[in-house]
Amino acid sequence: MTPLGHAGWSLLLGMGLSLVLPGIDPKIIITATTIGGVAVDLDLLYRWYQKGKDVFDKTIGQHRFFPSHTPLFLGSISLLIGFINLYWGLSLFIGAMGHLLLDTLFFPEGINFGWPITKNSVHLLIIKTHPFWAPKEVSNVDDWLKNYLTSPLFWIGEFIPTIIALTVLLS
Repeated sequence: MTPLGHAGWSLLLGMGLSLVLPGIDPKIIITATTIGGVAVDLDLLYRWYQKGKDVFDKTIGQHRFFPSHTPLFLGSISLLIGFINLYWGLSLFIGAMGHLLLDTLFFPEGINFGWPITKNSVHLLIIKTHPFWAPKEVSNVDDWLKNYLTSPLFWIGEFIPTIIALTVLLS
């Protein structure tokens, strides 16, 4: 999933949480949930440092093996931020965990939920798609980004939720 998709789904998650938790400033919940959902992929900056222009090569899924894609790491960061502002820390953690959930649903690489105790990645459920939705391979191929962006799965699963979230937010 691209950062756009994670941002869209996290924005929707934050809007939903702000309705469930009316006593908390919705701006904090929506902003922190969205940041938490996207910030997990900041490890792509390190990947870009390592690989340069080949950041989106067929090994793109390996960035999910960094500690930044683990509940322990995300919980620790959220806890530190929670000492400053509890609602920011909690909302960041919820957005980040939503990110991990989406990564476990759509990518066979899975997430290392047990780090540092185990280095085994886990996927809760891989959603198999009909060839219409993902007509080309989007994992372990050289043209990952091109294949993914031309897939109806991207437009329906990432772009449309982002447009819906922005429309609701701005209305």
